Amino acid sequence: MQTILTGKVCQRNLTDKQNAIHKSGPLKHKAQRAICFACYFQLEKFKMTAIDFDKMQGLAPAIVQDSKSGEVLMLGFVNSESLQKTLSTGYVTFFSRTRNKLWTKGETSGNRLQVISASTDCDFDTLLFQVEVQGDGVTCHEGTRSCFTKPIELTANASAAAQLSSPTEGRR
Repeated sequence: MQTILTGKVCQRNLTDKQNAIHKSGPLKHKAQRAICFACYFQLEKFKMTAIDFDKMQGLAPAIVQDSKSGEVLMLGFVNSESLQKTLSTGYVTFFSRTRNKLWTKGETSGNRLQVISASTDCDFDTLLFQVEVQGDGVTCHEGTRSCFTKPIELTANASAAAQLSSPTEGRR
């Protein structure tokens, strides 16, 4: 397992909303802006957190959820480098398995995913990012808020099995 935080200083500017919820008052100096997303006190929780990237050959699934509604928006994969970039910028950055490179969601569309909070599951091999969607509020490349818009029939017939085994047209 690899430790994901080293206590490095976040270089992004915190919003007034983020500063307002800090119990110790606004964080005015860069040295005080530890990687914390919505609360300075989360740093202590993250310092000891390690993500097991070995289970999936250097990757970990990252679930993206709307911080207000709880709606699951998408699933992507992160590696150590993309996770560090996410933590240091405050915007979700994934590792693209098809392009074999990092990509920050919304860098071309403007629909960026601002991280409000982050957590890991009990096995330390999956991440959950609670976000605010910027821009038009669209997360999926098909123009919808959520990538999870394709219902699967829950029956034991052959058509349901066929849905699961063949990808839909237009998938990128």
